[in-house]
Amino acid sequence: MPNTECAGGLCLPIEAIPDGGTTTPGICTALCRLGSPEACGFRITPLDAGPPMGGCLLPWGDTGYNTGDLGLCLQLCESGNDCGYRAANWVCRTDIRIMELGNHGICLVPPAG
Repeated sequence: MPNTECAGGLCLPIEAIPDGGTTTPGICTALCRLGSPEACGFRITPLDAGPPMGGCLLPWGDTGYNTGDLGLCLQLCESGNDCGYRAANWVCRTDIRIMELGNHGICLVPPAG
């Protein structure tokens, strides 16, 4: 049976919450080319001026992080409220800023430690 929850049918798995809480199996994403600012719904308007904005930020597999390599879209954010997925193991990482994509943070797992 095909995945109908994600428009592109591509789900990025997220580890279960350690305290045994329930979580969805992952977040919807799409394939993209690293270094393509127009990928993943990126726009120059502010985050609160439209639908969720993404960037091509996560290398796919072991390809590395070079312009033109295959990647995955992740949602951009300024605070946790901007992230469409809400769980203890998913936050707005403002410690990672993407200058080429408006200096926004990334919705991602929290830093280790």
